[in-house]
Amino acid sequence: MFNWLKKVAQKRSFYQGASKTAANRDFNTAGNAPFETTALADRPVLRARARWMSANSPVMNNIDEAILNLAVGTGVKVQMRTDDSMLNSTIDTDFDRWCHETQWYDAQRVMLRSRMVDGEVFVYARPKVDGLEFQLIEADALDDQQMDGGIKRDSEGKPTSYRFKTIDQYGTYGNETVTISAEYIMHYFKRTRPTQQRGVSEYSQAMQVSKNLDAFNQSTVQSARSRASIAYVVQADGQIAGLDIEPNPDIDNQNIQYIGDVAVHYLKRGESISKTAPGSSDTEFGQFNETTTRQICTARNISYELGVSDASKTNYSSFRASLQKDNKRIAADQASQKPILDWMFAFWMEVEILAGRLKGVPYLKFAAEPWLYTKKIYTYPEMITVDPLKERLADAQAVKLNRTTQSILAHKAGVDFEDIIKQKAEEIKILEAYGLGVDPDTGEIASKVDINQNSDVVSDVDAANYVVDSERMQQFLMDKADAGDEEAQDLLDNML
Repeated sequence: MFNWLKKVAQKRSFYQGASKTAANRDFNTAGNAPFETTALADRPVLRARARWMSANSPVMNNIDEAILNLAVGTGVKVQMRTDDSMLNSTIDTDFDRWCHETQWYDAQRVMLRSRMVDGEVFVYARPKVDGLEFQLIEADALDDQQMDGGIKRDSEGKPTSYRFKTIDQYGTYGNETVTISAEYIMHYFKRTRPTQQRGVSEYSQAMQVSKNLDAFNQSTVQSARSRASIAYVVQADGQIAGLDIEPNPDIDNQNIQYIGDVAVHYLKRGESISKTAPGSSDTEFGQFNETTTRQICTARNISYELGVSDASKTNYSSFRASLQKDNKRIAADQASQKPILDWMFAFWMEVEILAGRLKGVPYLKFAAEPWLYTKKIYTYPEMITVDPLKERLADAQAVKLNRTTQSILAHKAGVDFEDIIKQKAEEIKILEAYGLGVDPDTGEIASKVDINQNSDVVSDVDAANYVVDSERMQQFLMDKADAGDEEAQDLLDNML
């Protein structure tokens, strides 16, 4: 008699989120298990769907490109910071050349894209006598059909080797495998749980929403095309009228005649013209697209403005707040790549030292204290700003208040402060060689005479002493002498 009451009581919970109702029946598949137990079956499906969306969804592809351009750009550069300036210059030059020869800069973009789309990628370092080589291995190649999932681990869970399937003569993964020591493999993925051992596509949360957006857009376009092909519908009293061309009882010709390029439809008795029903308005279509796209950007942890490259509907403060969030997300992506960059750079140095191509670094000292020879910083692409002028003024104030340094600001801009100072010193020498200089008040390039005239510190004739080029100095004095300046005439006479 009270069975129904017992069933209701079983569904009730102290926490509403734990109750079992029709509204939250989608939670019925949720369970508590180690990450790999949950993700094992879904990982290949998510990876295949994510690859399809990356190739076919303009929204998802634009988000990926925006992240790649900000996190990696044309490649993350190395700036050495050891105590030996000559060694720093040599390593900077040699490593940059190696990066271009092996396309390591391009590989950095591929690694990050693979992590976002596939969920993971394997980097294989291959040291050889003539130089270090590397190979990017996709997640499909891992022989994960065995109990160990293709990754052998020690008693503490640390990987000791990876087993990959090889590609046969037909271009597919065959039955043969190759085992590579974990010393030469870097497994790159985003960890979200302690029990996670492999990556999952970062498209997973946005996948269903993005598919709905694509389906809606496709259906809307097909509907609009169908309506555009029909100018009108013929209605008849008491029956469904067709467009079949039949002899008109009132005239001897057909129902439809062409007069020039215009088709004229003659109606039968009882027929009338009716327009097709309109589709969804442009406003509804635009609102659905914007709302859905915002959900996709939220799932990808990126602002809507950056995701669609459109900030026309936001003000300065809101856009700046969005970009600050984006910059933090980009900084996290850059930090996730740093272990791989450090690992590959150390591998490259070891190979170059052993081969004798990197002079001045004894291998035994490098092996004992590698951190002494690998002090460096990375230069990343410049962070985006809403108003560069306002940001520069804020940076100048921050330096003045000792909240940051010029080196840090240069690093954020993707350049090296020491390189800037050296280059500026060289530019000043070049300017001085041609009788020019940089106005300390405005930063503009002008003749040294003009600079000192503006400063009101020395006379016009004294300012001529700062001109390096003798011809320019003579011309300056001649102009002053012609104007009646006796002191200039005396100096000119002494020079001649």
